[in-house]
Amino acid sequence: MPDLRLRLIHSLSRIYTVPCLNAFAEFMQGEVRVLYHLLLNQGSEINPSQLSDALGVSRPRVTSALRSLRNKGFVLMSICEEDRRRMCVSLTEEGRAYIEEKQERLHKYLQELIQGIGEENTERMIDLLHLCAEAMADK
Repeated sequence: MPDLRLRLIHSLSRIYTVPCLNAFAEFMQGEVRVLYHLLLNQGSEINPSQLSDALGVSRPRVTSALRSLRNKGFVLMSICEEDRRRMCVSLTEEGRAYIEEKQERLHKYLQELIQGIGEENTERMIDLLHLCAEAMADK
């Protein structure tokens, strides 16, 4: 069993050195993840608390990410129309362009991955990833 764990750690650690998977890892972390969530939910009023809940990230982390994104000109903070006591977050055009470029690059990498391992292996990988997520969901 220990050998299997070490092999798993080694295989998972390679994710951060493979450009395609590294791009995916970046996409699912930090500021890029916040921007992607905002892109997917355009037109909805989203406040920092909702971002925290949706992303499973602490409120202080969301606050820090939003501060940085606002300083970069990628997000705007404004008073929510539905609840004027809250602040809402939205993408700027610059933020939208930035995350869409990241998304396009990720899609290109994933297409290369699918071509490299084939559709059948991609389907198997998807099934295994679902199985992993289910097995670890409550851990």
